[in-house]
Amino acid sequence: MIRYIQFFIIGLILFCTTGCTDKSKTNTPDSNALVEQIQDKEKDDKISGYQYLLDFLRTKGYEFTEGDEGDEFIFKIDGHKFFAPKKNSSVLSIHCLYGVEDIPRNRLLERCNSMNQHFSVIKFSILDDSESLLCSYEFVPNKSTTTDEFNVIFMIIPECFKEFFKEFEQ
Repeated sequence: MIRYIQFFIIGLILFCTTGCTDKSKTNTPDSNALVEQIQDKEKDDKISGYQYLLDFLRTKGYEFTEGDEGDEFIFKIDGHKFFAPKKNSSVLSIHCLYGVEDIPRNRLLERCNSMNQHFSVIKFSILDDSESLLCSYEFVPNKSTTTDEFNVIFMIIPECFKEFFKEFEQ
């Protein structure tokens, strides 16, 4: 449905900018570029977010394995263990766990709420077992996402853990 709306809007734009309905006159370089952009966007929308991460991991030579049920893959970067679900979605979720068995659950939840108010992309949560802190980073990668952007993500998550635990060090 969205594709039809996009093509309708393109047609409307072309009609308004060219002043005619003759298809032979609307085949200008500008209209072709616009159509190509939309087709590229549709191809990007069909690629799952985790596939961009797999491409990054392969390019950088990082090893990864599939989870026991095959619905996620697990990898290590700079000594930190990450996992990412295999979702058929353009949204990529990258997660990291940290053990928190010595900190009371209510204090952890308060800190999660506090941290989540300050961050828009990074989110913290406590797993049901109360012994694991989950840090999640979600975004929508595309073919323009650079290896530097992925590298930053894998630097940000450990730094956010450090920030999370500053309150408990005092």
